[in-house]
Amino acid sequence: MRPVDVALATTHPLPEPDPCEAPLLSALAERGLRAASWPWRDPSVDWSRASLVVLRATWDYPWHAPAFDAWLARVAAVSRLFNPLPAARWNLHKGYL
Repeated sequence: MRPVDVALATTHPLPEPDPCEAPLLSALAERGLRAASWPWRDPSVDWSRASLVVLRATWDYPWHAPAFDAWLARVAAVSRLFNPLPAARWNLHKGYL
C-alpha cells in the first residue's frame, strides 16, 4: 500500500453504490493529492500511510461501535483524523439525537 495524502475511510462492501466517491477522488487528484478509499475494518490497512483520514462512508460503525472506537484511537495515534478524535467519539453514542 503506497502512502496517500488523503484516505477516505469507508465500509466494505458498501450497502449501496456511492456516486460521489469517484468524483471526489478525481477532484483530489486534480489538486495534486494522492487519495484512496480504504475500508475501516480491513486489518491489512496501514493507516499510518495516510497523512489525513476522512471519515467518509463508515456506515456500518453503529453495529461495531466498540471496534470503531478502538479503530479511531489507533488511527488518531498514527495519522490525522479530519474529524478530531473527541468529535468522532462524541458522535458514536447518538445521544445528541
